[in-house]
Amino acid sequence: QLSSTYPNLLNMDYLITEHSPLRSSWAEGGQHITQSLYGFQQVMNLFLYDQRVKYTHFWVTTSPWGNRETFDGDAEAFNPLNDWEITPQGMPILLFNEFILDNLIQPVVNGLTGVYATSSSDGEQLTLLILNKDDQAVDVNLTINNYTGSTDNTQWVYSGNGHEYDKNPVLRKFESVTVNY
Repeated sequence: QLSSTYPNLLNMDYLITEHSPLRSSWAEGGQHITQSLYGFQQVMNLFLYDQRVKYTHFWVTTSPWGNRETFDGDAEAFNPLNDWEITPQGMPILLFNEFILDNLIQPVVNGLTGVYATSSSDGEQLTLLILNKDDQAVDVNLTINNYTGSTDNTQWVYSGNGHEYDKNPVLRKFESVTVNY
């Protein structure tokens, strides 16, 4: 109905405001690996499922609520008491800024595991993002058709200690990941 009255409605770009992966239960708080991984998937889905989504606003980067003397921000992306370090809630923002390229490729999701990919406009760069929301390691075999890039690549791993409410997950860089083709 709206599209017949407002024909340009379907051509508009969208700005999604105040998205956050917080669940309805605050029992374990929001600053842990599970919320972080759900936040990553949520943002990926915002951009993947409607190409008109161009911008998002994370709720909140830093909160006016809570105690500034002791950081208790369940929804904040940055910790103001520790040199504004990135919190688990903020990690999806960092991952997007560092690793998402020009083109998003339709993901393959199977249960708690998903493979997301982005490529540069010139086709020279490819980023694979493998999301595992299980508390156990999962083997993933990938086939990348027509890949002619380097056989020596870099791997980054964002992980916790295996507990679903780990409040101190880390992003680590591993050198020299070999690709066989």
